Amino acid sequence: MRRVSGWGLILGLAIMAIPRGSQAEARFGLEGFGAFNTYRMKDVNHEIDGLRAFGGRGFDAIRNQVGGGAGVRCWLDRSWLLALRWEPLYAKTQGQFDVLLPDSTVGSFDLDLNLDAGAVQLDGARFLSLTRTLGLGIGAGVGYYKVIGHATLSGARVRRPPHNQLQGSHVGFQFTGLLEWSLNRNVAVSGTSGYRIARIRKVEAIGDLNLASREADYSGFLGRLGLTFYIPTGH
Repeated sequence: MRRVSGWGLILGLAIMAIPRGSQAEARFGLEGFGAFNTYRMKDVNHEIDGLRAFGGRGFDAIRNQVGGGAGVRCWLDRSWLLALRWEPLYAKTQGQFDVLLPDSTVGSFDLDLNLDAGAVQLDGARFLSLTRTLGLGIGAGVGYYKVIGHATLSGARVRRPPHNQLQGSHVGFQFTGLLEWSLNRNVAVSGTSGYRIARIRKVEAIGDLNLASREADYSGFLGRLGLTFYIPTGH
């Protein structure tokens, strides 16, 4: 919450720096959106390939995921937009593998690897109005990414499943093309596509499993489609 409050403070200071004449034109809205994201995850997927090579079943590569999020949009004037968004990034896989135990029996174990992350992103964009209701823009921004995942091993012979919290964070960047289509004065359809750079070089495993630190790379395509509800201004 402190990170979100910090980004909110930055957004507020940027709005306060707007000349008074421009503040009269400012519009604020609440945005909800669905999202499709792709990830690089080179190191993690290499480990997943290794599990499959040794007979692991399941363990799909972490390459893309559907999600969503919410945010606040502020039009400084008819051309400039600031947006603060929160978005969960879902990234997990699970599977099963067999191990030859000391008593010469084969034990089957399940591994759940979850690298979900939370992202808070602040963007600025410059728009060009194509018609009275349709605008296209180009933007860029900065984001804070924090892993909130876990790794859990379970099986019939495991009395207390070993569990690790996966933790790590880093600052990233995004570059986007944007679209806004106004349905009326207070409701608009918003669309975004672009590329995210979000590489967390060291994700620490804290807990029972003896896991080495790894890299989690959420870089890749980002696409969003949503609705924004603007606060009525009375003009």
